[in-house]
Amino acid sequence: LIEGNHSHRLVRWIKSKGPELEGILSLPKLLDLNDLTINYIPYGPYQRYMPFSSGPIIRHEPMVGGRSPCLGTIEKASHSVIFGHIHRMQSAHMVTIDGRQLYSYSVGCLCDIEHPVFSYVKNHHQWQQGFCILTEINNQVYVDNIQISRKKSRSACKYGEFIYEG
Repeated sequence: LIEGNHSHRLVRWIKSKGPELEGILSLPKLLDLNDLTINYIPYGPYQRYMPFSSGPIIRHEPMVGGRSPCLGTIEKASHSVIFGHIHRMQSAHMVTIDGRQLYSYSVGCLCDIEHPVFSYVKNHHQWQQGFCILTEINNQVYVDNIQISRKKSRSACKYGEFIYEG
């Protein structure tokens, strides 16, 4: 579980308003992550998770903002990176002078973008639902960035030959 800025609010609240709860109340404890054997990667400026030795760094936020956070993140990291913070799907590809293939993906979000709670976000209509699947075959990591299409109250995504609807 890659902790994001919204989940990190609990950590900030405990530090400022409830320091007596430090060590007792935490996101991993609330979600029983240890019992579920789920890795927890805390939020922060140096956040990084590498599930495969030859694959991308996974983190919550891009390393730069602006119109092309994917391209800026590749340039700053000098490494392939996958992130989700901006709630939009985007990708960039770059070849280094020594021939390394670098890529970056913004995977979108899994929230219900039609829910009224998101009316506080001025431009939430730019958000896209999506997720990423990483597969390692023979030390090569393949990335599938999957967009979820919404029509009225139905959602669907295509992966390979299959279409999943809900």
